Amino acid sequence: MTSAANAGKGGAPAPPVSRSSGLLWLFFRLGALALIDAITIFLVYNFLLDGVVSLAVVLALIAIFLNVVFLREELYPLRWISPGMALLILIVIYPIFFTVYISFTNYGD
Repeated sequence: MTSAANAGKGGAPAPPVSRSSGLLWLFFRLGALALIDAITIFLVYNFLLDGVVSLAVVLALIAIFLNVVFLREELYPLRWISPGMALLILIVIYPIFFTVYISFTNYGD
């Protein structure tokens, strides 16, 4: 039987990553983040103008979280779950908190 300590020592080495594909992937990742950030800034600005401060803050925090996750290499495993977490916050959690907030105010008056 092999022990758990020896289990990770075998196997084939990782394939070499060419410099051009790594650089291309970095530019693609930064471009996608820049596009997401530009859309987020536009939406946050419009939400603040319309007086929906809570949604603007939540959207800004989600964008900051996504930037941190996609720019830090040690958070690589979170890259696969972060879009789902962002959508969960926007579509499920935020409406619940907003509904509770509205239920204790005279929003219509």
